[in-house]
Amino acid sequence: MRDVLVVSDVHLAPLARSAGAWMAYRRPERAVDAHLAAAIDRAVTQAGGRGIDVVLGGDFLDLDAPLEDAPDLDARAEPGALHATLATLRDHPIVFLELARSISRGARVVFVPGNHDAQLAFPAVRLAVAQALGVPYGDDRRLRFAAWFHRVDGVHVEHGHVYDPFCTMSRLHPALDACGTARLEPTLGTVGTRAVGELLGLVNPYGSDPLKDVSGRLDRVAGSLVGSPHEDYLARSAAIVRDLAGVETDAGARAVSDDRWLRSVSGQTGADLGKVALHRYRWASKASAGDLADAALDPAYGYDRDTDERLRGAMGWIGRLHQADVVVMGHTHRAFAERRPDGRAHANSGTWAPLERDDPRAVVGTAVRIVGNHRRQVWIERTHRDGSVS
Repeated sequence: MRDVLVVSDVHLAPLARSAGAWMAYRRPERAVDAHLAAAIDRAVTQAGGRGIDVVLGGDFLDLDAPLEDAPDLDARAEPGALHATLATLRDHPIVFLELARSISRGARVVFVPGNHDAQLAFPAVRLAVAQALGVPYGDDRRLRFAAWFHRVDGVHVEHGHVYDPFCTMSRLHPALDACGTARLEPTLGTVGTRAVGELLGLVNPYGSDPLKDVSGRLDRVAGSLVGSPHEDYLARSAAIVRDLAGVETDAGARAVSDDRWLRSVSGQTGADLGKVALHRYRWASKASAGDLADAALDPAYGYDRDTDERLRGAMGWIGRLHQADVVVMGHTHRAFAERRPDGRAHANSGTWAPLERDDPRAVVGTAVRIVGNHRRQVWIERTHRDGSVS
């Protein structure tokens, strides 16, 4: 059996080079690229002859992050998504060079879509990534773009956002709008992330509970309003409010309507088509703007706690449905690995998102390591700022 490394929620995006504290979490000095590349290299080396799947388990890229050079670009459509992808590839060469090197050493790299990089469904985005990694587009043996989830040797990996009402989508693949342009549908989470990045740039959107980070730290929010670098701040605010209000829910319309996509998922993963369709019915219904306001204002509500519970519950029935020995998700940024009473293992790959980690012993990123021996060892590997591993 192959080894598996799962890394998610890195949120690689074009670097912010403006001076001051605005979007400081995206400045070059906060990048964790070298640490991440070392973690990938270590896993590939230790896998040796067993082989390894390096699974980038969603939100590896953050293609919804606002762009300094093109703030009006629609990153949910293919041209905007390609622009954001190319800028990200340009600003993070260390990571993509290591992925290319891993492929040359026999690893298979798998991109699993998350809510912030669902744009990986666009052919132009896939082609750009394949070219950066030196792999012919379509070479599924070395570079795979998962339609939804990835399965290998009893291991099931998906991002997990489809069980989160604020981040789920009716479909993970683009749909044509009235003008015939392929777009991904917006969610409250993607619009809200753009709002924090563009308008509340002193608030880090990658915290474990971004709703409370905004509503509970009004001093920083007020300061970011005053210090906004956008001259058309009011117009942008109005546009974001309009976008939030315009997010359409799918309540009462959760029937699986795209049989062709479900068949593609089944064909890619080897999962039974009936089980894939049943799995699709368990996605959460999309939340409305009213739900977002209620959650932000409710002192008893905890987005991180609620979402973590939803994903843990989903892991249990996914393991039973697909007879998976190991189920791994991301999304919540809360790393754990545990063996269940039924013998299955559940894990969350945590995050490499840029936070304030000045302590040399602070954890800059976590990953799920799965060794393909007869015991299927599963654990969380933590990389510290000083380069040590625990």
